[in-house]
Amino acid sequence: MASINVPSVETDRLRLRPLREDDIPDWERLIFADPDVTRYLPGPDITPRERAERLYRAFTGHWERNGYGIWAMTDRETGDFIGQCGLNRIPDLGETEVDYALGRHAWGRGLATEAASAVVRYAFETAGLPRLIGFVIPENVASRRVLERIGFRFETEMHYWGVDLVRYGLQRDEFVDPGTTA
Repeated sequence: MASINVPSVETDRLRLRPLREDDIPDWERLIFADPDVTRYLPGPDITPRERAERLYRAFTGHWERNGYGIWAMTDRETGDFIGQCGLNRIPDLGETEVDYALGRHAWGRGLATEAASAVVRYAFETAGLPRLIGFVIPENVASRRVLERIGFRFETEMHYWGVDLVRYGLQRDEFVDPGTTA
């Protein structure tokens, strides 16, 4: 990522920092080699290692092309890799999605909501995006709740990336940062 300086974003418990090549083994193990995680992730039928390496290259290029992208999600205190969270431009749809995936060990603690909220704030306040979408496999109730908690609204069901998905959307002027509400 020599041509762009990727910023870091911090929350109470997390640091979203640039992905590094040395994240690939943890990314592979915690996300792509765990069938409980990948059952909710559309993607190619390749090995977990190939998937992590391919996405590392894609996400690095995405930052260079768009000036925003996907971060490594890490524990703010320990620095341990938890997963990914960020913004992914989908050229053929002309939209940008909020993208997150956490290792199973991090589920159920509100970390996805915390990270996604920070990413949405970054998208609207720093990247200047007018609108975001979120895709979820319909059975992933926890992920649907994450989007709903940060203000996304259900828009439609669709078939994309070879799977059935539900799409949520959020306009910049509709975003209310959960961290700023009473």
